[in-house]
Amino acid sequence: MSGQLTPIFQNLTIEAYAKEKNYTPREKPKRTSKLEKKVIRKAKERKYIWSTRAIGASEGISHTLTQQILRDNQIRFQRYARQLKLTNENMAQRFQFAKEMKRRLSDWGFVIFTDECSFWREDTRPKKLWTDDPLNEEGTGIHGIKVHCWGAISARGAFPIQIFEKNFKANKLVSMMETILPQITRLYSEGFIWQQDGSGVHRARIVQNFIEQNMPLKLD
Repeated sequence: MSGQLTPIFQNLTIEAYAKEKNYTPREKPKRTSKLEKKVIRKAKERKYIWSTRAIGASEGISHTLTQQILRDNQIRFQRYARQLKLTNENMAQRFQFAKEMKRRLSDWGFVIFTDECSFWREDTRPKKLWTDDPLNEEGTGIHGIKVHCWGAISARGAFPIQIFEKNFKANKLVSMMETILPQITRLYSEGFIWQQDGSGVHRARIVQNFIEQNMPLKLD
């Protein structure tokens, strides 16, 4: 006989050891198939589709199998927080920002405040969706007829509102900034502070280059 045990004797040996030592054989880790990974990715990204019917159709499977895959991976169809949860880190950052701004009261009269907003004819944002983290869920996009507005105000006056229908992109933002820049320099010949939030369009390289060249003082 060889020194190796046959599979039958191996199983008998493991079972005997388990009974004697209260040993529980370790289960093999669950492997996620390529199909499951694709379904989970599409359910989380929700760039173009987010219903289980659409996700299933894109992968050639039924919507019931799509739902089962999501449930097996702890992703449930549930309500989510319509606003992001404010963490302790967020609150500390806001408090630090407020303290810094309090020391700069003399600067506020020179700040150009800017922001944008989108108006939709219909709100198609669902109240429930497939997610594994409802408290920090951002929700999915809204589709339909819309119009965008972008504007700027200051202590010395407001600037013309820019209204447009196409998507808000970096090139469009630079074009609008170029439009109001002459009026800003006339109103603030001694200099001004440009303010904008941290959205993706504002962080685009073409936008940052324009600000660095024309607006040396900025408040993000």
